[in-house]
Amino acid sequence: DSALYMAIPLGIVGNAFATVWEDRDRLLLVHRTRGRILDRGFKAQDIPTVFCSFDTDGNGQLTLPEFVSMMEKLQIDLGSDRVVQLFSTFDVDDSGAIDDKEFVRTLFPKAYTEIYCKTSTEEAD
Repeated sequence: DSALYMAIPLGIVGNAFATVWEDRDRLLLVHRTRGRILDRGFKAQDIPTVFCSFDTDGNGQLTLPEFVSMMEKLQIDLGSDRVVQLFSTFDVDDSGAIDDKEFVRTLFPKAYTEIYCKTSTEEAD
């Protein structure tokens, strides 16, 4: 009986570890990108303004070509295939475009609430 009780928690932990291990490439890519953005002197609070400057059609979102242009101009050297993979990481709804909120939520999760809740509160005043 006790072996069964031990097997269930070990199975849960093992499954969680396998899921994280499979996701390691995406996590490392996000971590590397965050580091390069910070190394270029940008902070999470700068992202909405940066996004605006690369949003050529003014729709509040970046398409893949706009995103690639932004990454090149900011000198976030990842390679074209990795930039496409990174874009897909941000584009969780598969809309073909990402907004600054999706970008910040993934790269700077701790700053997300500070940036967007503060903005909403200020707009209400």
